[in-house]
Amino acid sequence: MSILMMYLKKALEKKYLDEVHLWERCRNEKDRAWVKSLETDSIKVYNSDDKFSNIYKYYQDSDDLFLKLDDDIVYVNIDEIPDIFKFLQQQPDNLMFVSPICINNPTHYNLTNIPALLGHNCSSVVDTMCDVDYLKKAHYFFTNHFDKVRATIFNPLINTPYQAMGLRSPKTQYNTCGHSIGCAWGIEYQGYIPVNTIFFKKQLCKYLTDNNYGNDDEPYLNFPKLDKKYFNMVYNSVFGSHLSYGGQDINLGDDIKEIIDSYRTLATLVLK
Repeated sequence: MSILMMYLKKALEKKYLDEVHLWERCRNEKDRAWVKSLETDSIKVYNSDDKFSNIYKYYQDSDDLFLKLDDDIVYVNIDEIPDIFKFLQQQPDNLMFVSPICINNPTHYNLTNIPALLGHNCSSVVDTMCDVDYLKKAHYFFTNHFDKVRATIFNPLINTPYQAMGLRSPKTQYNTCGHSIGCAWGIEYQGYIPVNTIFFKKQLCKYLTDNNYGNDDEPYLNFPKLDKKYFNMVYNSVFGSHLSYGGQDINLGDDIKEIIDSYRTLATLVLK
């Protein structure tokens, strides 16, 4: 989270964001004190007992634009924020959210050329939820060959046609979620997109509030539970990188420190 805050503070400095809202969910007093120390006029910190549903309810009639990030997002292409907000504003009101490409996202991994760099062909299904070897390689390529990997966005691979419940690795414990190898590039996608990085407007806040889904947002914003009159979109920009999922955490071991150090070095480089 300290890496994420480097990007968010720079985004505030550049006026790409007006405010940052944080929820304190710490496991010890030292971390709790650190999160509290981040609070400023433009960085709001909520107590651990504040429900996410409260913020959705508060903003359900607002004309603000929103970016939601998980706390373990370790790279943010902040200069893309204005363009994605502009794109969001141009979309109809039945758009639920826009999801830019996030490295280590089950939907997004096959939209860049990173799988090709790792030796996966277009018919491969990689268990991105639990495949630790793939995860390590993806993070290594992204942090150590950043210029090469970032450039691949201009020549994206579309690995398969859209499949709402497409091919999935048989070994994943999450295969009921609808994570699909297929995706529509830059257009609507009704498969399952993790909400670790999304842009949205007030209709998402209202939808979650009206249906009392505020504290259980991810499944209800996705196929197959999302109301069919709404749709999601994938935006063709490598915007972020997600550190890990639960299934990956179990097996990362000591490698996690090296991965985090690589992302901290990257942040120092790109935020100069």
